[in-house]
Amino acid sequence: MKYWLKSLTLWLAVGAFLGGIVSFALRSDWNQLRRRYFPKHIIETLNSPVRITRFSTNGLITVDGKVLPVPCVSYLVYPKSVYEDILHNGIEIGTNDTLYCLARVDHWDDNDPVTFHLARLDLSSVLTIFNGRILYRCKSGLDPLLYLQAKTPHHEILELERNLLFPNF
Repeated sequence: MKYWLKSLTLWLAVGAFLGGIVSFALRSDWNQLRRRYFPKHIIETLNSPVRITRFSTNGLITVDGKVLPVPCVSYLVYPKSVYEDILHNGIEIGTNDTLYCLARVDHWDDNDPVTFHLARLDLSSVLTIFNGRILYRCKSGLDPLLYLQAKTPHHEILELERNLLFPNF
């Protein structure tokens, strides 16, 4: 084989290889590639979960038929994702009758490596945040901003709301 034919074949092979890499890079998203290969799962647990069968205006109804009132919340508005998570995972009764639930957090940002997040949250804080408001409704869980607010104890959230509504008192 002549030298120029070998050289041409080599350059065509290199060009086809580089063209394949460029077309692959254009068709795929780097964040999705990174996410697929390095996913991060954050799963918290409840210490002693109590199974919930249904909800009422007075509170949560357990398998035994007991009604557990939610502290510091007068009007119960359950986000659909939290409602499903409570029915599936149950709740934990903590100290001072604080109710904890497991709720999914939807990390919708493609730059976030967290693919699944099940967070242990104070149920009163979650319901206080959602009380009569339409905020950041995500398809598969709470918005990360709501997650950060729900990590705050419910008595601090109520105090902040009082200060925002009545700043001079």
